[in-house]
Amino acid sequence: MARPRNLRNPPVVEAMVHIVTRFAGQGDPARFAQLQPDVTPDYPTQAHRGAIQFGFAPVATVIPLPPPPVAFIFRSDVSAIQSRSDGFAFSRLVPYQGWESFISEGLRVWRLYRARFQPERVLRLSVRFINRINLPGPALDFDDYIIGVPRIPPELPQALSEFAVSYVVPQCLPRCIARVRLTFNAVEASGNHVPLLFDIDILQECDINPLNDEEITKSFDTLRIVKNHVFFGTLTEKAVEIFE
Repeated sequence: MARPRNLRNPPVVEAMVHIVTRFAGQGDPARFAQLQPDVTPDYPTQAHRGAIQFGFAPVATVIPLPPPPVAFIFRSDVSAIQSRSDGFAFSRLVPYQGWESFISEGLRVWRLYRARFQPERVLRLSVRFINRINLPGPALDFDDYIIGVPRIPPELPQALSEFAVSYVVPQCLPRCIARVRLTFNAVEASGNHVPLLFDIDILQECDINPLNDEEITKSFDTLRIVKNHVFFGTLTEKAVEIFE
């Protein structure tokens, strides 16, 4: 495990906060496009994403399915807002400029969503950080950098050209889980860089008044602490030194 600290060059390629909400009535999903005048001109580009839903059953059986979530996306050059029929999301791409700047903007636009659509309750909060780690190559021992690399049986050649590790850790906090994904593909290596994708998703079920800014902010700060435990607990000191 590496020592937790602030990094000068964090390997974040996308950071996201997601707030799942409940509304008093179902309403028209198309209304979530109405966030546009509140976020323009900071987020001038708009897109629409609808979910595709499949149900399979015998002809005589009717399975009632809830309407799939609909998202209207508003983008700037480096950030994006999702105004969703089931909640709100905010993401930041490269360059990631630190937690305080990221969460401040995320909560600012969340308050615009809240004022416009007036959700009844907040049911889940999550933070997700996707990191792209360029390890020094072209040849390396993953054990020098990563804790939890797949083990190859000793009778096989001791080399990896591709791997994908995915696991879920329950009860990091009450009603909280951590989803972790590590992926590597030698095809993506170039020159002296060996890329590793390190995806951390921390989710917590809750029941919060949407107007309670203090509790929502505190909860996100706590989820960030859990995310950092996963990040530094998965990397060695040798790996973290790359980002200083």
